[in-house]
Amino acid sequence: SIFGAGLNPDQTTPDNSTIQQVIIGASNVRLSGLVINRDPTDGNAIAFAGTFSNITIDNCRFSRLTSTSDLSNLLLFNNIMGEDIGGFGRGTVVVTTGTSGLRMTNNILYGSSQGGANSSAWMHNFNGAIVEHNVFIGNTSGSTQSAFFVATNNSFKNNIFYGLRLRTTAGSFANNTFEYN
Repeated sequence: SIFGAGLNPDQTTPDNSTIQQVIIGASNVRLSGLVINRDPTDGNAIAFAGTFSNITIDNCRFSRLTSTSDLSNLLLFNNIMGEDIGGFGRGTVVVTTGTSGLRMTNNILYGSSQGGANSSAWMHNFNGAIVEHNVFIGNTSGSTQSAFFVATNNSFKNNIFYGLRLRTTAGSFANNTFEYN
């Protein structure tokens, strides 16, 4: 686990704990209080080197999180995500469809996804996730950006979507429940 000073430390000199990139290679890992400032055009701020479980990422600021392997019990809370993201086909949180136990709570997600409405969605392959109490802020009028590309069997509760639409026109979006969004 890696613990940093937080996003806005209450100190005389509020220095952040800043790193370039994190590649997670184990289960039972917690990242907390870090600013991960990897340029999303150069790669992912947070990546996974295999199939892992029980990953908690809280009180961090980062542009992208991606995994090409199935994860279980991934918890994202109190983060600022998507900063400085841009470019065709860049998602903020991209996981495999076999990922289970994903919970995304109390996060702020914002950025500038360019390109077609389908490939610029911020969240890819959410299946059975709990997404609650988040603020999604897009930067386009007319809601041409999409929050989710593939989203199936998820629970969306008390989220705010501003400047982007909830789903794409091409990705699958089925059996999701919505409450107070």
